[in-house]
Amino acid sequence: MRIDKPSIATILTLSMLISIHAAARIVTPDTLVYQSVGDVRTLSIVDEGSCNANVLVTPLDLNIVQALSSNPTSGINIQMDLIAMGTGTTQLVVQWIEFGTDSSQTPCTDTGSVTIDVVVGPVPLLTVVKDADTGLPITNAQVYAREPNEFFGFRAHPTPIAGIYASSPADVHPWRMKVFAPGYKPSPGFNLTQPIDGSVAGTIVLTPDPGNTESNVLKVKIRLVDIFGVPTGQLILTDSVELATASTNLGLNPTFGRGSIIFAGVPSGLIDISAPDVPGIEFSTTSTNVGTGVIREITLDAKLTSSLPFGNSHVSTRNGLSGSIIGDVLNSSTNPQEFLPGAVIISKQDSSDIVTYVDSNQIGAYNHPNIIPGTGEIYALSPDETIQGPSLFINVQAGQVYGDDQNEESTLTVPLAPADADGDGLPDDWEQAFLQDVPDDQQGADDDPDGDGLTNLEEFQNGTDPNNPDSDGDGVDDGVELERGTNPQDANSLPADLDLVWVDFGYTEPIQAGTLLKPAGSLAKAFTLLAPGGTIRVKGDVEVTATLVQPTVFTGAATLESQNGQITVFGE
Repeated sequence: MRIDKPSIATILTLSMLISIHAAARIVTPDTLVYQSVGDVRTLSIVDEGSCNANVLVTPLDLNIVQALSSNPTSGINIQMDLIAMGTGTTQLVVQWIEFGTDSSQTPCTDTGSVTIDVVVGPVPLLTVVKDADTGLPITNAQVYAREPNEFFGFRAHPTPIAGIYASSPADVHPWRMKVFAPGYKPSPGFNLTQPIDGSVAGTIVLTPDPGNTESNVLKVKIRLVDIFGVPTGQLILTDSVELATASTNLGLNPTFGRGSIIFAGVPSGLIDISAPDVPGIEFSTTSTNVGTGVIREITLDAKLTSSLPFGNSHVSTRNGLSGSIIGDVLNSSTNPQEFLPGAVIISKQDSSDIVTYVDSNQIGAYNHPNIIPGTGEIYALSPDETIQGPSLFINVQAGQVYGDDQNEESTLTVPLAPADADGDGLPDDWEQAFLQDVPDDQQGADDDPDGDGLTNLEEFQNGTDPNNPDSDGDGVDDGVELERGTNPQDANSLPADLDLVWVDFGYTEPIQAGTLLKPAGSLAKAFTLLAPGGTIRVKGDVEVTATLVQPTVFTGAATLESQNGQITVFGE
């Protein structure tokens, strides 16, 4: 007897074949995955040798999954339904005993068992990032993940354990990963699936780039505007954006964050940014100069044209430009289901290789306007984009509102992680403990009420205080400590002075750590980070002269360099 284990992609069939003879074999999924409490999965048990069998399916934890069908049961073809009772992981033990004879009068005497892992609910995605030459952890990487065939993605953040990055609880399936860090070449795209036991999904190794030839990052946002050029409030995501230099396509594949199409490994120089037009939408183009260690955000416009395809004709009236979708978003992990504010509602139309999105409002309702007429699908994501709900397939009519008719189903659901009522990745008990006295407009996952450069989500993931910029009281802000690889919860863990400090006179972000992507904003700040006899390297764009305008008193020896561009230092 042998056991064949299909891949994760096969799990969704949820079928199990049990054959109980000399050539008997058992085919089971490695894991039975439920996305939310109350979901039902069916195991199909078939005896290929036409023998009857008594089959017993025993869950090891009835608080997580229970059998709905009669158990045990007998026959040649058996259906067994199981329902998710609570979040967590457990196992099913499937036991069988054959009886009688088969069609060739061969005695049916085989017995056996097989174990199936069960997971209910999402778990965090954990990855390790290391230096290819030294094997040491990289603590300032940017780790992005998205579903292989989807546009939306999320960012995993560093944990207190150096080199380990964690997402909020995410769906259990393969994620397309992309990783980049200052001073390293970006990783190629690859797939990882988080284990259900919460262990590390995989290790990502980055190759050093000492010349910083591939250190730039461009984040392209595309806003949808109407035929008069007025922004509609929607953003577009598409994988058709192209970066080129001297009319040569750079061939860079993007990853996707919320509303951003992110390109890593962009070389220095003049970069042309464009996207090909699609039926009904025309894209603007732009160019930008990038220097070294630049993270730059660029905005393109996607303009609705006055003639949109609809069937075999074109609609040219103002009302016929587009339709819209209205509906609600519910958290399907609660009983009864609760409305979900801040969810992301995705619309993908079959006629176009783009997606648009809006957020649900404070009562969980949404209005998705300017939809190109025709068929497509809509679905919702949790506010932190890590958990996706099931899709609805729709047909939007020109100038009509989809969802205002009882026959048009537009209510979307998302199975949130337990104990996170608003689905922002921040557990309810943590929000109660740390954010009760924080203003309402600073309680979101992306807010930074203490101004240390870390969002509330990053504060939670790293165990720091969102109300105190220096959680351990050692004189160094939490964001700087994490950027420099020290522990913001340990007053004895302090970042050492740097032999090389980067400076960008136009940089004003809260985290000024002197690193390539989070440089100092002035020479005065740079000298507070510099080791004796070290080097200060001033960043400058290709055609920009960086000029020191703030008066500064220097003591000690240091080397001052420029990276592209020029430096002018004014003294008294």
